[in-house]
Amino acid sequence: MGPSACVLVSLPIDDSGTEGGTESADEADWGETTDGSEGSSSEGVDEGETTGGWEDSSTEGVDDGWEGSSSEGVDDGWEGSSSEGVDEGETTDGLVCEDLQAQYEEQISTTACETDWDCKLVHGHCGVGLGGCWHAVNAGVDQAFLNSLAIEWDELGCLEGGVCDCPEPPAAAVCSEQGVCVGLEQVPCEPMDAVGVGDCDAEFGVAWDGAQCVSISGCECVGTDCAIAYASFEDCEAANAECNEPVPCEAQDAEAVGACEIALGVFWNGAQCVMLSGCECVGADCADSYPSLEACEDANAECTAQEEGALRALHLFDFNIEGDVGLASQGLLFAGVAQGQSTEYTSVNPGPGVIEIYPSGSLTPWATAPIEISSGHQHTVAIAGAFPDMHFVVIDEGNDAVPVGVRRIRFAHARSELAGPVDLWSMGPDPAVVAESIPLWAHVSVDLDAQDDVIAIDYEQDGVPDALFPINGFSPGSATNLYISDLGGEQLFVQTFDSITGQIAPF
Repeated sequence: MGPSACVLVSLPIDDSGTEGGTESADEADWGETTDGSEGSSSEGVDEGETTGGWEDSSTEGVDDGWEGSSSEGVDDGWEGSSSEGVDEGETTDGLVCEDLQAQYEEQISTTACETDWDCKLVHGHCGVGLGGCWHAVNAGVDQAFLNSLAIEWDELGCLEGGVCDCPEPPAAAVCSEQGVCVGLEQVPCEPMDAVGVGDCDAEFGVAWDGAQCVSISGCECVGTDCAIAYASFEDCEAANAECNEPVPCEAQDAEAVGACEIALGVFWNGAQCVMLSGCECVGADCADSYPSLEACEDANAECTAQEEGALRALHLFDFNIEGDVGLASQGLLFAGVAQGQSTEYTSVNPGPGVIEIYPSGSLTPWATAPIEISSGHQHTVAIAGAFPDMHFVVIDEGNDAVPVGVRRIRFAHARSELAGPVDLWSMGPDPAVVAESIPLWAHVSVDLDAQDDVIAIDYEQDGVPDALFPINGFSPGSATNLYISDLGGEQLFVQTFDSITGQIAPF
């Protein structure tokens, strides 16, 4: 889960705000009313008001604009204020709806600041159709004056009701680098930028460091998240309770090291439960082994509930020796695979693994490579290359049916003497490149119409096919794997859906 830092949020306001939104606290005429009396200004902000947080409006008879309105028709999103008790210096007598809206938007657009102390949060009045849920504004903006504008707006019937669907408010208001007040909110699991500096014992709250809650202590708190530090460990832990939950089915960090045969315990490797043996266990989860394979399988039952995959092997290595093929996590799958032979499919566990090829009867792998087995899919691993360089081409063949009247061709470039990429052509009624720039040890899958009964390979990528091969022997509705390889040379090696192999000569 991602990291609890802060993000700056743009608070919702009406788009039709008037000019003057960047007016400073000293310049703004905060409380000028329609009868010429002067309202509150930024000078003399009450000591009880929390700058950077919510304004605590103490105007008699006017609530904070959020709860408890007795004005008829005011939405529950803004309750509590009636027109009775509004200070005479903040009346709105005689204003029409447009004037009220203009004054309101001028107030909530006043966001200029120099420091965090210049900013605070005020409630909007979306319940009656003015402003948004809340606004980060200059500290001189008066919540009580906004309340009085909203009351008059509602009593004049400027808007029949309003709609509030408000998310959680920001934790604080701060001054951004652009000199504008913005809301600051906590993001669970993100490391907070707040540390204590200095050899003092002052406490500045609690921060989430990305792994746990830590106390902020020192002479001062430094960082962009100091303003939104948690008040207690309980608050911090509750907000970040899900941050350290283990990822379901994630492999345990435990690896056996050394050639000893000491049993080190049972662990979940992301696909299945395995018994590790060696000289020592290395990894963060070595102390958390399961007491038995059964206990491990029970604990990870949901992880193994996926449908099994299927795997077969094709021996195209240009060295005439039989090979044994297996997966590191499941052991031997195919024994004595002869050159040019394809095995049948066998069931394998889905997930990541390592394919291994051994000279028949040997306990030392000749080559290994990572492989990803998709749940419910069929796969082919082609063992290719020229002695002594062995390579693997793994084809995820999926599990979808081939459409009627279509030949599905999976073409693999496994011919090391042609190190550069090649182009694949269809030579049907309208010859065209169907797959271009296929690199060595890669493959493509293309669906061809039934009338496309010849394919061609352009080895030099010069727009002229170099070798043509008939494919009319492959039934429409079937899928066939085709390979150019060191073993086949100029011929195209064929592996059918039912594991029959052969070669097609060019013409």
